[in-house]
Amino acid sequence: AAKESQKDFNTKNHFVLVSGHSGSGKTRLVEEVKNHLLRDDWVVLTSSFEKLQSNHPLTPIFSSVEKFFATLVQKSKLRKGAKSRNEGHRIRDIINSVQTKIPSADLIALSYLVPSLGLLLSELPASHGESLVTSAENVNFHANRLRFLLRMLICSISSSEHPVMIFFDDAQWADNDFINDFVLDSTHLGCSTIGIGLERHILYVACYRVDSGNSDDSISIEAMFNQINHVAMTKIQVEDLTERHVDEIISESLSLPHRLTKPLSSVVHTKTAGNPLSTKSFLDSMIDDGKIRYSVEEKRWTWDIVVIGDVSIGDDVAKLFVRKLQRLPSEVQEALKVLSCFGQAIPKYAILNQNTANGLDLAITYGLLENDDELYKFAHSTIETAAYGLIADTCKTQFHFELGCSMVNNPPTGEEGITSILNSFGIDQINRSRPLTVNDQGLCRKFAQLNLWSGRRSMD
Repeated sequence: AAKESQKDFNTKNHFVLVSGHSGSGKTRLVEEVKNHLLRDDWVVLTSSFEKLQSNHPLTPIFSSVEKFFATLVQKSKLRKGAKSRNEGHRIRDIINSVQTKIPSADLIALSYLVPSLGLLLSELPASHGESLVTSAENVNFHANRLRFLLRMLICSISSSEHPVMIFFDDAQWADNDFINDFVLDSTHLGCSTIGIGLERHILYVACYRVDSGNSDDSISIEAMFNQINHVAMTKIQVEDLTERHVDEIISESLSLPHRLTKPLSSVVHTKTAGNPLSTKSFLDSMIDDGKIRYSVEEKRWTWDIVVIGDVSIGDDVAKLFVRKLQRLPSEVQEALKVLSCFGQAIPKYAILNQNTANGLDLAITYGLLENDDELYKFAHSTIETAAYGLIADTCKTQFHFELGCSMVNNPPTGEEGITSILNSFGIDQINRSRPLTVNDQGLCRKFAQLNLWSGRRSMD
């Protein structure tokens, strides 16, 4: 779909919907496409949504734009060698496009919302770059203004030389207002309505989960996206593995002929329904438990098909991950519990406890978290669910409360911006500790003040 979209980007944008069960490989499919597009000088903006979101609906997409410009800031400081010089020209082209297409007053506002953009512009010879950083703090924003500025910025960086792919991951958790007000508004109205010209060279990709437990959400998401009729629409359904596919995986992984692996593959496929993540997790669990083991005498992998057939996993792959996580060192388990309280990801600078940071760094080596420079992020939402399941239900409210208090009571010195973010994360954790009773009147007043501050902040 991405290759096809390049042929007629001068006339229309494209929207790709990727659906499938949890663990079917939707995100992995898009990540593979994304890597190819990046090599072709595309700009890729990735926004991940979570089930329990407490931030502004546009926060995920603004975060992805900030990450993109932060990468440009880093690259602009490392222009050495021919390849880096080419990268420098690309950065200059993007900056020139932003400055040419966006009025300076709007650039000031955007530099407040996207700090790295202000840093990038401040490095230019033009004198207005410095004023962007210093005067932006006085700008107030409302919902319409936010959407307007965001669309303006995205339109300004898209071109035939540098098309833009906007990827919405886990779109089933996206706020309805976000889909209505940003996605539909952008694709229907285009950039001509904001003075930049016809919106082109943009590929929208949305992954959403289709499961029996959230079928109503899936129908709602499809109905929303079906309203998009001003772009070329491609729908991709990621199917589960067939028994033959499972057998190919097991045969290749164990280096055994199909005649030996087919009985095992049949049992595995029956238990996992061909779900790729469930299949991998189940096989890993069988190896960890010694039910599939390497025999030195026979010089091959062996198993007792009856024993494996008696293993019950139900339809919840998270239970497999819970058992896997329980085998990890205690410091990793405790760190994963902390991360799971915040959802799928949290900025690395928000983790102030060094033991927690060390545990999360170790979790990356186990493949449980993505190897990201800026975020601690679960590799899959199922791992997040399993990590949260490590916290006993009777202890969850107290866990959230203590975690929140540690964030609002121990701010880093001289880091006002980070302190504000920690307060936001912290009061959210404290609010999730309800109905825990707090008798300390001083704490009650402090929590009330933080909630008032957070509420006003979200309305700006």
